[in-house]
Amino acid sequence: MPSTAATNSFDVPSPADGIRAGVRLTTRVFARLALVPFAAFAFVALTSAPTWSGVGYVSCLAVMLAGLATLPEPATSRPRRRGLTRGAAVGLFVIACLRVGFVRDGARLHVLDSEAPSGGSRIASRVVDEGDAALTTTRLLVGLGAVRDDASELPAAMRAAYNEMRADHGAVPSPLVPTYLGLQGREAFDLVVIDPPAGAPRPRGALVFLHGFAGNFDLPCWQISRALAELAVVTACPSTRWVGDWGSSDGEAALRRTLEILHARGIDRVVLAGLSNGGFGASVLAPRMKGSFVGLVLVSGATRDADDPGVPTLLIHGRRDGMVSIQGSRRYAEARGARLVELDAGHFAMLVRRREHDAALASFVAGVL
Repeated sequence: MPSTAATNSFDVPSPADGIRAGVRLTTRVFARLALVPFAAFAFVALTSAPTWSGVGYVSCLAVMLAGLATLPEPATSRPRRRGLTRGAAVGLFVIACLRVGFVRDGARLHVLDSEAPSGGSRIASRVVDEGDAALTTTRLLVGLGAVRDDASELPAAMRAAYNEMRADHGAVPSPLVPTYLGLQGREAFDLVVIDPPAGAPRPRGALVFLHGFAGNFDLPCWQISRALAELAVVTACPSTRWVGDWGSSDGEAALRRTLEILHARGIDRVVLAGLSNGGFGASVLAPRMKGSFVGLVLVSGATRDADDPGVPTLLIHGRRDGMVSIQGSRRYAEARGARLVELDAGHFAMLVRRREHDAALASFVAGVL
């Protein structure tokens, strides 16, 4: 018969067992609390016409959460070797590897590393489909009431635009993930470059577009390139931090580096444009960098007391903008003798009034390049 000491040493849990039990209990509690919000997220994501990778990511996350929420009890109970969490983690890794391996720049849309423009896109820019992330986030924010401007039109307009962009360029990299990983610096940043359509004459110039709050996305860059398709213009969209602080020294450095890359391609005539925070930044940087640009476009944002840019300027703004009042653009236009196009929309006028925005932009760019 075993000794009493041996029996006790077998039955009494060790401190390590207690720690493991506590970790498992805490994990189960948090995972179960996350089930309802994740179910809402998954519903929105899977009803946003996601790509194959979007479906795969959401499915693997659901399995992982289920595995964590039903972690087996410590060794005192019957052992259950299911491996749900580990299997889901492997699934996420496989999907990411497939995207990194197969997603490449399009024939005309390129996401370049500013430090090595000829080397192609960074790995992080290929992990997630931008449309999946943008559509899901937008629908969630609209549903929660966090985004009210153009709420009834924005999700549908965004979905239609992403469908058109995918038809034009296929699955392409995006600056989205590198931005939220903090990889957009003053020297090393993602630069989206979209060349004119095949058969177009040699580029007559370029438009540099500065993104707004939430970071750089392929979609507005694509929209601008499509609006200017008949003008043989290169569209270049640099990235900075997700807050879009272009007026900072880092933002200015990224813009100057973008101009260097364009000049190396033989492009000297450049229009500067910016959206929202990018518009505020562009209105400050254009006068600071006089002689670098032949025109300025400010969409849904302008620093009303900025210095004179010294070049023709177009402002486009939604009359019902609840995030950035149109009064700033009106004051800027009046003070600088600039043209102001007012659209019947809110802050997302560029997208929900795409036809009017694109027509005004193309007409202005054609006149200054």
